[in-house]
Amino acid sequence: MARVDSERSFSRREEKRILNLAAKVCRTDFPNPERSGCPSPKLLRSLAYRQIPLSETGEFVEHIATCSPCFQEYWRYRRRHKRRTATTAVVFSLGVLASIGIVITGHRLWFQTGSNRQQQALARDLVSQPTYSRVVFDLRSRSVSRSDEPREVNPEGDLLLPRSRVLLLIYPPIGSEDGIYEIHLQLPLQPPSVEAHAELQMRNHIETLEVKVDATALTPGNYLMRFRHDKSGWREYSVQVK
Repeated sequence: MARVDSERSFSRREEKRILNLAAKVCRTDFPNPERSGCPSPKLLRSLAYRQIPLSETGEFVEHIATCSPCFQEYWRYRRRHKRRTATTAVVFSLGVLASIGIVITGHRLWFQTGSNRQQQALARDLVSQPTYSRVVFDLRSRSVSRSDEPREVNPEGDLLLPRSRVLLLIYPPIGSEDGIYEIHLQLPLQPPSVEAHAELQMRNHIETLEVKVDATALTPGNYLMRFRHDKSGWREYSVQVK
């Protein structure tokens, strides 16, 4: 024989079923045609809307439970209150969702606007950045002139440098030492018009000194290009700017 657990609590489904049965009984089994001792509709409404503290509802609850007309009226108020509460909750939830949507949309618009501004700024930067034409000075097979002071230029066999912004790639003589090189471009017996530093690096299997030169302000004519490594003697080459 199965043992009954007297301390077992009702499940929510069982509790709901019992309450529904009790409500059915209260609605029909306690007629009160004279409405003897019935509270006013206003009081029933306040009870249904939970506007009266529980500590003050004892006698009213006992009457409603034994008066079918009062119970039915209380039940209508209670259902109406639940519907209004549910509607309010839905409206509140929709308001919250709408607010969240507005915030998200605002953030998206802000992000898109910021992104567009960044793209426009980047485009302006790209347009405003100067372009450099590529010029190669291949000195690997040229004879080297060394000196501590700049000498006169030799117009014959000059290297040509256009008066523009130039990415100058210098291929120094074979056997040049690795490291940082100091590079000057100057008129004879004049201070350098261009001073730069570049590191000797391997580019496309060729040892290369890479320098950006803005030659737009240079006076056309014959120049000396001089470069040296670590305070060693200058190597000089004639360059014609035009």
